[in-house]
Amino acid sequence: MKRIYLTFDDGPDEHFTPRILDILAEWRAKATFFVCGKKGEKFPQILRRMVEEGHSIGNHTYSHSRFLVYCGILGKEIERTEEIIYKITGYRPNLFRPPWGVVMPWVKKKIWKRGYKLVLWDIDTRDWKKLAGEEIARKVKGEARDGAIVLLHDGDDVRRLEEKSNTLKALKILLPELVSHSYEFSALS
Repeated sequence: MKRIYLTFDDGPDEHFTPRILDILAEWRAKATFFVCGKKGEKFPQILRRMVEEGHSIGNHTYSHSRFLVYCGILGKEIERTEEIIYKITGYRPNLFRPPWGVVMPWVKKKIWKRGYKLVLWDIDTRDWKKLAGEEIARKVKGEARDGAIVLLHDGDDVRRLEEKSNTLKALKILLPELVSHSYEFSALS
């Protein structure tokens, strides 16, 4: 059996994340959700559901601020999100993914000191670029390999409704296709 790791950034979103969780449950697939603290505060029931259903949660900063990322001033954002996740779920995350994959050397040092593992990705679906669900699925199938980490999004930017619908379509195509090729979907730990 080959493993592939689906990861979702920028959520949770009250409309799309539950639908993603439903699709994952249908296929008994596990995933990792890199959540933004301010969205976790807003939708605590979704964070609890993630944990109850066996998914893992990673830290994706509190506000997903481009300014703070490029300045490397993320210490308080990481700590605040860690506390939010812990208070809601009783689960203290040890995975960190920086927004846009941008991580300054001093941020790396800080997260390692806090016991975090830095997680990036092997397959960027570019689901945020208004790609069709079929195109997203084709990209993942074409690059799938044992141990690959796939980047998807479940954030709540209203301008991205079409893109998130395409992410849902892609999942409905991908999961059965990859299962038929002996893949199982695991959460990162």
